[in-house]
Amino acid sequence: MKKIILIVLALFLAASIFVYEAGYHGPRDFPCARGTLSAPETVVKHARSLTGTPYDPLRGRWNNVGARAGFIVCSDVPNIAYGLSGFSLRRMLEKDYDKNSAAYDTSRGNKPGNPYFHRRARNLYAYFKGTGRLVSSKETPRVGDLAFYRRKPDGYVSHVTLVTKVKRTGYSVMESAPELIFAREVSGSSPIERGRILLGFGRMSPALTVTGRLDNGNLGECVVRAAGKQIGKTIHYDPSYQVLKYPNGDVPPERGVCTDVVIRALRSALGWDLQKLVHEDMRRNFSRYPQKWGLKGPDKNIDHRRVPNLKTYFKRMGCSRKVTKNPTDYNPGDLVTCIVPPNLPHIMIVSHPTRPNGRPRVIHNIGSGTREEDRLFEFKLTGHYRLRAKPTGKR
Repeated sequence: MKKIILIVLALFLAASIFVYEAGYHGPRDFPCARGTLSAPETVVKHARSLTGTPYDPLRGRWNNVGARAGFIVCSDVPNIAYGLSGFSLRRMLEKDYDKNSAAYDTSRGNKPGNPYFHRRARNLYAYFKGTGRLVSSKETPRVGDLAFYRRKPDGYVSHVTLVTKVKRTGYSVMESAPELIFAREVSGSSPIERGRILLGFGRMSPALTVTGRLDNGNLGECVVRAAGKQIGKTIHYDPSYQVLKYPNGDVPPERGVCTDVVIRALRSALGWDLQKLVHEDMRRNFSRYPQKWGLKGPDKNIDHRRVPNLKTYFKRMGCSRKVTKNPTDYNPGDLVTCIVPPNLPHIMIVSHPTRPNGRPRVIHNIGSGTREEDRLFEFKLTGHYRLRAKPTGKR
C-alpha cells in the first residue's frame, strides 16, 4: 500500500514538474504593453495552455510556495490568459482602485501592494460591477468573459472561470478548482452543478452595453474590426423576409443585406442587439417611425433590417452628425446612409482612409456580399451617425 501511495505521489510530482517546465512558471507580472485587448481567440488559446496545471491547495499560504512551484488557483486562469495575450489584469485593478477605491473591500490589507490583490475573485468582480461591465447571469456570455460565483446566497465572491466557447446549446469555461485537481475546460453548467451560484459575467471588451461605461475613442475601431470579419463569410445579398428567433435573431451568416452588416458588427463588437433595441423602441413609439409598409404595429423579424427604421432609431438615440463631403468628418465606425438609384436606401460602416486620397473606405453589402470599398461619396448621403456609449435620445 505504501508503495502505491509513493508511486502516486511521484507521478503527481512528475506531472507538476512537467507542467512547470512546459508552461506556467509561477506568479508573474504582465505589463500592459499595448494598452488594448487581444482577440478573444488569443486569450482562449493561452487559457487552454493551462490544461493539466495542478490546483494550489495552499492557496498562497506558506509564502506562496504553491504558485512559485507552478500551481494555480481559479483567478490565475484569467490573469495568465490575458497576461500572456499582452494585457495585465493586475494593472487594470490597480488603476481602477486609484480612481474608485470605495468599490473594494479593503479590510485585512486588501489593496494594491498586497501580492494577492489581483488574484482574489472578489476584487475582479468588484471591478466589473463598479465599471458597469457586469452582465446578468441570465444573459448569454461571450468568449473571453469572466464568470463569477459564490457558494452561498449571502456569501462572498469566491470563484471565477473564463468563458472559452459559446454555442446555442450552452457554453464552456476554463476552470481551476480544488475538486478538479487539474485545470481543464468544462461545461459552463459544471461549476453550478458542483454547488456554486453564478452571479454574472465580467465583460473585457472595450464596450459593454448601450448603458454601460465605454471608451468612445475605441468604440469605432471595435465596430470596424467586427465588420471586417464578415468579409468572405457573407457572400450573398438576400433581402427575403425571414422569421427570426428573438432576441439575438439573425439570418444565415453567408447571406443578408446592408443592414445585416451593421446588426452583426454591433452585436459582435459591442453586445448591442439592434433587433431587441429597435423592437422595444418601436413598440413604445411606433408612430415616430416611418409608416411605409402598411403595418399596424412593430414586426421583430424585419423592423431592424430596414434602413429607414435604423435611421430613426439612431437619430432618436442622439447619434446624428452633420452630413458633409469632407472625408475628415467621418471616423472609423461611423454609420452613413445613402440612396442607391433608383430609390433604394442603403447603410454602410465607415472604415479607414484609402491612400493617397485620404477618403475613408466603407464596409457594406450592396449586392455581392460584405466588402470593403472606396465608395463613401459614390451615392447621395442621407444620414451620418456616430455611436455613443450612452445614447442621449428619449426611449
